[in-house]
Amino acid sequence: MAEATKIKNLVKTVDVVAGTVTFLLGNGDKHVFEAKKSPATIQGQLLLHGGSQKIGDAITRRIAEAKEEGATDPFAAASQMAKAEIAKLLAGNWTERVASGGIFVVALARIKNTTVEAMQAALEKVSEKDLAGIQTSPAVKAVVAEIKAERAKAKAKGAGSDALAALKV
Repeated sequence: MAEATKIKNLVKTVDVVAGTVTFLLGNGDKHVFEAKKSPATIQGQLLLHGGSQKIGDAITRRIAEAKEEGATDPFAAASQMAKAEIAKLLAGNWTERVASGGIFVVALARIKNTTVEAMQAALEKVSEKDLAGIQTSPAVKAVVAEIKAERAKAKAKGAGSDALAALKV
């Protein structure tokens, strides 16, 4: 099964069955990497690099989400994500989503009048196609914007009050 990813001036297609990655440049040049042709001495490095990239991306994304949520300890959330991502990979699941929370889940919970935990559980059952539709929904985007505005207002409350007091109009 091949999965194409379009990056500016590049289409990258990963074909797990064939064991290839094809890079199609914006000018039409095509380059194919065949993993099985790589020396055995670096195949382990290639494997570990993929895993480190996948897990590292998930951790970084979760830290950013936790900070956006106003978490007092974003690293605790990131630690949970790391454990879940590693378990997922060890179970043989490369593409399955790990629910991570974040402002998106908070917005959906608010819209559906439920808890974040219940919403995360519900999202685990949603197809990739449906999830894409939910993520681009104007209603969801509006609630995400509301939550961001509420958090910015709460963060600003009291911040810089000394400096503002000095301002005489």
